[in-house]
Amino acid sequence: MIYQSRRQRIRTISYIVSLVVVLGIWGTTATVKQYQYARIITASRQQALSDLGTYMDNIETSLTKGLYSGTEPMLASLSSSLWREATGAKTSLSHLGDNETYLLGTYKFLSQVGDYTMYLTRKVAAGGEITEEEYENLKKFRNYAEQYSQQIDYMQEMMYSGSLSFDDIDASLLENSDGEMMNFSDAASDSEKNVSDYPTLIYDGPFSDNLDSKESVMLKDLAEVSSQSAKVKAAAFLGISADQLEDAGEEEGNMACYLFNSGDKTIAVTKKGGYVRYMLSGSFAGEEKISAADAIAKGKSFLESIGYTNMRDSYYAVSDGIAVINYAYYEGNVCCYTDLIKVGIALDTGEVVSFDATGYLMNHHQRSGLNTNASVEAAKAAVSTMLQVQSSKYAVIPTDGGKEVLTIEFLCKSEDNTDVLVYIDPTTNEEKEILLLTYSDNGILTK
Repeated sequence: MIYQSRRQRIRTISYIVSLVVVLGIWGTTATVKQYQYARIITASRQQALSDLGTYMDNIETSLTKGLYSGTEPMLASLSSSLWREATGAKTSLSHLGDNETYLLGTYKFLSQVGDYTMYLTRKVAAGGEITEEEYENLKKFRNYAEQYSQQIDYMQEMMYSGSLSFDDIDASLLENSDGEMMNFSDAASDSEKNVSDYPTLIYDGPFSDNLDSKESVMLKDLAEVSSQSAKVKAAAFLGISADQLEDAGEEEGNMACYLFNSGDKTIAVTKKGGYVRYMLSGSFAGEEKISAADAIAKGKSFLESIGYTNMRDSYYAVSDGIAVINYAYYEGNVCCYTDLIKVGIALDTGEVVSFDATGYLMNHHQRSGLNTNASVEAAKAAVSTMLQVQSSKYAVIPTDGGKEVLTIEFLCKSEDNTDVLVYIDPTTNEEKEILLLTYSDNGILTK
């Protein structure tokens, strides 16, 4: 009896200890889930703030291009772009918090900027001219966009430093909450105070495109490959054996892919045709040991080794020790910017750490009948008198409607020494696009 009693007590104690452990695990799991939920919400809002900054930068850029535009088709294209960017910015704003009353001024600006440029487009299309006052309004809108961009950049700096929270949940559950925190609503209210008194100009309705349903020109008629075949192609791209790759699911959409993982690398292979669409690496670059010029050469050599010929570098950017170079396909003397491949080269090892052939796979095809005999001088006459032409070449560029057009690219200088690329349709001598070149120690880019 004594033995059984002692044994029973041991069992009872064991049950109690087990119950305490289980309850402890349950409590910890609940806290972890709550923490993870807060992290997900905060990450979503951080992404929304980042997207808002990008949209506002693009709005500023389009407004600057509008000041250099001299024809109705170009102004119409910019108006369409502004409307889309403003719509995207509104969507980002809606994801930043539950109470948006402190963002009414920003919403108002985004509504007006697209509508006003649409009004100018209709006016010019009807044979009218943009007045000095209307140009001044465009300049004001551009200045307001610049101010908003600066305010958003400041909030992003606060966010990355851990001193900006989006609500009380962020402040109480996230690890950076021990320091001095500023709520997003307060930061946004301060931003609104710094940007005000812009014109109230509301005109006729919206215009936008949706390119999500665009089908790949290169892949549309190709047969689907199996997952195993795609894995073999992914392994060959990475220079490893297929058994070193793990299946990571599938990616649907207008260019469906099989996904695979190998260490810190993720690679996507298109179901149609079995082409590597992109490869991403989670590794970080160390001290830079090769130049950007060396990286550009390595990227071109890599492309040739995997079958992409007639590719030339256009622009590049360096960030965190990685040079991302844009390579465009050339058909004869015509630069096809639509057929674009981006290659990331680590400047410490020269290794390829990223690859994105989406543009090339979406648009590449054999083009016939490209007319390169049109008068360059006639097209040059369509360039704004505010610009001085430096050089020219033929280029295929994408249109807002998801198609492409042959143009003559004019590299120009503005009055303030800005490099401006103007694209003129040699058939109609209409402006099709305007890009601004930016130079820095970190690369050459367009916007």
